[in-house]
Amino acid sequence: MKKSLLLKFFVSYFFIVFFFSLFVVIFSFHSIKSHYTKSYAEELENLCKILSPLIVQYMKSGQEGGLNSLVDNIRSETDTRITIIDVNGVVLKDSEENPRFMENLGGREEVIQAMKSGVGTSIRFSDTVGKEMLFVALPLKEGINEMGVLRVGLYLEDIEVLLNRLQLELLYIILFFLFLALVGSVVFSRNLVKPIKDLNYATSKLAEGDFTIRTSVRRNDELKTLSEHFNFMAERINKLFTELSQQKDDLFLIISSMQEGVLVLDRKDRILFTNASLTEVMGREFILGKYYWEVIREGNLVEMINRVRQEADNVLKELYLGENVFLCSATYLKAKSEIVLVFHDITEMKKLETMKKDFIANVSHELRTPLTSIKGSLEMLELAPAEKRDQYIDIMNRNTERLINIVQDIAILSELENKELPLELEEVDVKEIVGDMLKIFEREIAEKGLGLSFNTDSGQYTIFADPFKLEQMIINLVSNAVKYTDHGEITISLGLRDNWLVLAVKDTGIGIPKKDIPNIFDRFYRVDKSRSRKLGGTGLGLSIVKSIVTQHKGDIKIDSAPGVGTSFTIILNKNLS
Repeated sequence: MKKSLLLKFFVSYFFIVFFFSLFVVIFSFHSIKSHYTKSYAEELENLCKILSPLIVQYMKSGQEGGLNSLVDNIRSETDTRITIIDVNGVVLKDSEENPRFMENLGGREEVIQAMKSGVGTSIRFSDTVGKEMLFVALPLKEGINEMGVLRVGLYLEDIEVLLNRLQLELLYIILFFLFLALVGSVVFSRNLVKPIKDLNYATSKLAEGDFTIRTSVRRNDELKTLSEHFNFMAERINKLFTELSQQKDDLFLIISSMQEGVLVLDRKDRILFTNASLTEVMGREFILGKYYWEVIREGNLVEMINRVRQEADNVLKELYLGENVFLCSATYLKAKSEIVLVFHDITEMKKLETMKKDFIANVSHELRTPLTSIKGSLEMLELAPAEKRDQYIDIMNRNTERLINIVQDIAILSELENKELPLELEEVDVKEIVGDMLKIFEREIAEKGLGLSFNTDSGQYTIFADPFKLEQMIINLVSNAVKYTDHGEITISLGLRDNWLVLAVKDTGIGIPKKDIPNIFDRFYRVDKSRSRKLGGTGLGLSIVKSIVTQHKGDIKIDSAPGVGTSFTIILNKNLS
């Protein structure tokens, strides 16, 4: 339950006075008791010093009667308890009890202190007499020889009576001060609470977002100054909040719309902020508050962040994180020792650069070979006799034809990869196209003694596609099968699978090693380079097939083994539009 401010002030003042008065009582009581106890202890110590020589003399001479008489006289005159203890803690004489029935006192605090330091003092409740007593003990010595301990005890009843009377007087004082505190706290609290309540109400409204709230205090003291400062603060907060909200919205909109991933790390390398693009480009979830290395365990990134922290400077670097390449910009914020990292995914760009370099190198190599052959044949042609000129002319013709094929295939690839040139879609009967294309290869297949079969049914194989590109795709697939098959047969199959058309071209040729399959669609890639060039292959046929399938949003799969044969399976959407 919430307590009122008036009650809190009232209770606070009351308890302040109460605990202060209680402290005074306890301190005074303790001081007086300590003073009287110390005085009595000094008197008992002096008494022990006076009695020690006499007791030693009696103990030495063995005058037990004289020792008893001395102890009894001292007990009656001083009202103290006298105890004589030997070096083993056995009681030899006690003024209150029969020594035979008393326990060994060698373990008492005052006896131990007396034996160690020469004087022992303690206050405790005596089980023997049933009262609280002050004990002082001194060792009994003859020269350097210890004969025992003399202990003198005094009842503390007189001190207790004095202290009880003092406690009663202090209680009256406490009650008087408490009464004054109650009256004063009520008056003061009422006078103070009202403006504070007003400020409290205004503060709560400000916390709720009402920046128009203002206060008015009719006092000429600190509370009035506080009220004026509150009003000024509310006005400033209203203005700043409006500006910050606008800036925050603008900044969030900008960062959210960025294609690059943004990661902010605090001084302890914990994730402070990310944008949605970071999860997309990285392919992993970033949880605020976690250490970045719990999400990204990449040595390149760790090395870069450590370098930024050590040099307290900005760094721009290409990072290979997994299979992706990022251009990473790291900015060090000196004010908070934070790091802002911006990740730009340049994986595709790097792939394109690599493909471009490889393409230029491959084109140069592929063009250089036939051109060199043509040049060499021309040089030999000038010097060769007439009967051999036809041989060199034939070489030049074959290499010229190869150059034409390479240029044509490059032109086709360039056209296929030009995204500005759309597909010319229309209804196409794939069964009819396959049948027409197979007629082109009938003579070549017959010359090689190969079998040819076209497996299909009476179903409808009509799809939306670019007929010219579809013909190019089928020609390249069948041409490859014929070139690399020396015996056996070539099988073309057509089938339907839900809303997809499946075209398969299978041969019993030389096959493709497993290690070469991932690269089979790369430009100018050949499994058997010498055989490919001998057969007039350009190394671009399967790249063209892959591009056509991709343009039609289809899929291509390959299954091959050396000496067994190769099977290409094309899957196309029937309703591509």
